[in-house]
Amino acid sequence: MKLGIALTTAINNNIDAKLIFDAMDITQNQEKKYNNFDELFDSVAISGILGEFKSQQDYVLLRSRYHFEFNVWLQEIKEWEYGDDLQYKRLLTVELFNEFFDAVRNKSIHQRNEQHRKTSEMEFDLKKYDLTTANVCPYFPEPKFDGNEYRIYEGATGNNRFQYFRFSKKSNAGKLCKTFIEKYYVKYEKRFEHYEDAEKLIEACKIDAVEKVDGLEAYLKYWNDCLTENDKLINNIYSIQHLEALKDWFNLTVQKHIQKNETLYLNADVKNADIEQFKENIADSVSQYLKQSERTDQRKFSAISKVQANELMKFYYWIVEQNEKAPANSKIKTEQLKRSPKINSYSIKQIAIAYSIMNILITSENAETILKEHSKFTSASKLLQKRINKVSELSKISENKTADTKHLKDLQAAKRLMSGMKNKNAINDIDRVIAAFTTAYKNKY
Repeated sequence: MKLGIALTTAINNNIDAKLIFDAMDITQNQEKKYNNFDELFDSVAISGILGEFKSQQDYVLLRSRYHFEFNVWLQEIKEWEYGDDLQYKRLLTVELFNEFFDAVRNKSIHQRNEQHRKTSEMEFDLKKYDLTTANVCPYFPEPKFDGNEYRIYEGATGNNRFQYFRFSKKSNAGKLCKTFIEKYYVKYEKRFEHYEDAEKLIEACKIDAVEKVDGLEAYLKYWNDCLTENDKLINNIYSIQHLEALKDWFNLTVQKHIQKNETLYLNADVKNADIEQFKENIADSVSQYLKQSERTDQRKFSAISKVQANELMKFYYWIVEQNEKAPANSKIKTEQLKRSPKINSYSIKQIAIAYSIMNILITSENAETILKEHSKFTSASKLLQKRINKVSELSKISENKTADTKHLKDLQAAKRLMSGMKNKNAINDIDRVIAAFTTAYKNKY
């Protein structure tokens, strides 16, 4: 029977049957020495304490994760010096692995309990959000031409009024839309009459539209039908109005982050840790924005409406749920992540923005140290040249769409840098800068 189990397991997981057979001898297994971690893991896996594996891929992934975690644990708990191969082989025992695995399980339980505690403490009260007036120019349609039809999305984020219309270009609304596009999107005339022209266009759309959609459904239709992937990535939590759109933006943003850093990851464990930290930073940004937007004793109205607050709350708890589903053994300590100096490498401009917001003066004495901490770039003189003299300049657009798009990304990156430094006051300040710049950006382009 023992041989049959060994053969079956070997076939299912592509492991040497003799290795499995020997590993099933518990007494021998406790005393056996191994040449490398893979041999130890293969041996331990047969005992069943790691559970069942659905596929060879699951097996290999878990082995890789535990390899890294085990090495970190040996350095911290058993004082193993990295690079000492003889000492490492002496530590490759089933007894030590079981001790390590117990620590992993206890840590996992603690982490999940801690996450549940933080989530339960992070409570948002919808009664604190009551904005009813628009905080951007109302009637700001975004006409899109499609064959013989026009499609228009119109919305004011302050009071969450969203409308979507589809109508023939031969209709009265179609003729007004053609004139509107020519005037404001081709000739780029100044918008002195924009409000009046837009109001006439929207009223005509209500009469001539062959398809009308209102409310959050209209916003989601706009998000899916009218925006390219790049358009979506330019958006952020301050401007997106629908839970499903927020989820889509989240997935696109995380994927973009992975693509940007793919060549910099030292191994799979560092990659997983970086991704998880990036997701947690987004969740922190959402919770901070919600708290900052509440109605207070000093502020008569909230900064966002109840509808938008409700969507953001659902989005926040959705991110928390995603992180809870992540395997606990895929997490590594922040200190280990920092050992990979190229991860989250910020540009010189992004660092200059962050330090100006944090009100930390960049000097010839500290510039080199700052770069070593945050960037793969080494030119202290360039960092000194990029210093920001007036924070107020950060929220102004340049009227060059390419440059302004890049500047918005730099602001968001600077916020991530400050999030890593746990500077809450500075994060609040840059949130206001980003919100102001985003509004100006959308009004212009």
